[in-house]
Amino acid sequence: MITEKIFGKTQDGQEVTLYSLTNKNGMHADVMNYGAIMVNLFAPDRQGRLADVTLGYDSLKKYFTSSTSSETSSIIGPSIIHGPHHSAQKSTSTLPL
Repeated sequence: MITEKIFGKTQDGQEVTLYSLTNKNGMHADVMNYGAIMVNLFAPDRQGRLADVTLGYDSLKKYFTSSTSSETSSIIGPSIIHGPHHSAQKSTSTLPL
């Protein structure tokens, strides 16, 4: 099942939508349409209890004000823009997409 809701507005006033994807086992992910950022991912542990396994924020504003958001985007951003392969210091890394 997929649902959507307004997550907030960017600094220039554009609405950002949060999409919630849920499977038949209750596992679900919330992904916003601002950079395809995964806000949270609830996955089961060995006992079947769901827990959030991401370090996402609960509001859009925190993605603009956090000092770690720029560090994360500098790692992930080039792969989104230029494809899954990112070259750094003559070595090639592949990010799973």
